[in-house]
Amino acid sequence: MGLSDMRHMKVALLVATAMMTAQASAQTWDAHGSFSLDANEDASSPFRYTVGGRLATQKNASCMEEQGDCIIDAEVAFAGVYKPRVNGEWLTIGLDASMLFLHPAYFEPTAVVFTAPREGTYRLSGGFRIIDHYPTGVTVSWGEGQKLLSEPGQSTSFSYEKHLEPGQSVAFAVDPNGDYGFDSTGVAVQATFLGSDAPVWQTGGWGEWSTTCGEATRTRTVTCIGPRTGATLSDSSCKADARPQASETSAQTSGCTFSWKAEAWGATVPACGMTVQSRAVRCERSDGQAAGDASCPSETRPDDSRDVADFSACGFSWEAGAWTDPARTCGSSTRTREVLCRRSDGAVAADVSCTATRPEASETVADYSVCTASWRYSDWTAPAPACGETVSTRTAECVRQDGVTVASASCGAQEALERPATDYGACTFSWQTGGWTTPAACGTTTRTRTVSCLRGDGSPSADDSCDAGSRPVSSERVADTTGCRYDWVQTGIGAWSACQAGRQTRAIEVQCRRSDGSAAADGLCTGARPASNETRTCGDVPPPRPGQEGDVVIFRRQMQAGR
Repeated sequence: MGLSDMRHMKVALLVATAMMTAQASAQTWDAHGSFSLDANEDASSPFRYTVGGRLATQKNASCMEEQGDCIIDAEVAFAGVYKPRVNGEWLTIGLDASMLFLHPAYFEPTAVVFTAPREGTYRLSGGFRIIDHYPTGVTVSWGEGQKLLSEPGQSTSFSYEKHLEPGQSVAFAVDPNGDYGFDSTGVAVQATFLGSDAPVWQTGGWGEWSTTCGEATRTRTVTCIGPRTGATLSDSSCKADARPQASETSAQTSGCTFSWKAEAWGATVPACGMTVQSRAVRCERSDGQAAGDASCPSETRPDDSRDVADFSACGFSWEAGAWTDPARTCGSSTRTREVLCRRSDGAVAADVSCTATRPEASETVADYSVCTASWRYSDWTAPAPACGETVSTRTAECVRQDGVTVASASCGAQEALERPATDYGACTFSWQTGGWTTPAACGTTTRTRTVSCLRGDGSPSADDSCDAGSRPVSSERVADTTGCRYDWVQTGIGAWSACQAGRQTRAIEVQCRRSDGSAAADGLCTGARPASNETRTCGDVPPPRPGQEGDVVIFRRQMQAGR
């Protein structure tokens, strides 16, 4: 049966107060001072244990039968040696005063339990020693291992380090392995605290006071370090509520000096003349705290009273002098006078001393008696739209030298308000053409004419004044026949007819032609039109004379004058 399966109860607290012995910087707890004894809560008969080599027994067996927990009332039975009877033989065993002897009963394990009082690493060391036994022997365990012990005097030891949290426990157990009876086993356990694994705060020495006179502050470094390495860690690694103060404040006076402090002068008794004014004077320490007058040098003590002039009880009134002659300008004239604030003793006082409404020291009235006036002309207007001669006009107003318009009578002769001008802004422009000039020709020729841009008043103008898109043409190709001549032209001859009665005929085609070769009306040709047929004799009639047949008779008509 393992310890994790046992139902334990604490039945004995060996010593009520922890016994701690210092070993270097560690703290040590031994088995006499800070361990609990655990046994099965169902045990119905007493068990025994020995403290410091002395056998103790439980006097009242009913304690375990009736209660879950009780304090064992021990009595001394033996001291120095223990003689158990094993297998019918009595054995003498020296008792180790550093051991706690456990006597497990009724099959169940019994354990010494160490509970860590605080977080840290502990060295757990000690051992087990069997005193007497039944044949089964006992199994001892110490948290990190276990061993079976079966002979009287047989022992084992252990030593190991373990990190424990506050309240975490380690059991050092003796298990009788189910034997009905008990084995007496000595247990020696020592728990040595090696140190906390948690970071700790480390402080440096205090610095100088910030001042030697008055409320002063001094500081020191506070660093979070690892408990074993000494390495500097971030402050968040240490517990904030355990952080030592990094500064402190205290009153310091060793460097104080003393001087007189004078308050502001107090108010005077109302008067109209001389009176006495006083103030408080005290000796003050350099940190601003008051001190006795004896601490300050008497020869430098400021006066605490003085004679001063006070006019707070005086009366004040305004006094106005006579008006001066006015100073005239165009538009206004101004006159002035002296206005003074008089104190009741006759002295002139600052204006702020008089509370009544201050009389005017100057006044201004409208005055145009010295003004001059002149004509102011506008710019000439643009000429009225025209196409030729027109006029340009302007306006005029009579203006006083202060800029106000006045009647025309205030100004002299007026200049002309109208002048002649020339304007062509209303003109229209159009194209004008001359007659055609055609050279004599027979066929197609080019005739020309003049094209001009004229203003509406008939004056010639540049071509770009007229609409270029509507400009008439200045030349063109035309047909002309005035230079042609006309002639009768034989254009074809027919075949001779059959001979009849000794005669044959044939047709002759004749056409009036222009000198360019084109056909023309017959009326344009002069002279008689040639015959349209021809006759000859045939049969016994002699043949025509050579050169006559096929001839073309041409008649010309010259159209030119003199031909």
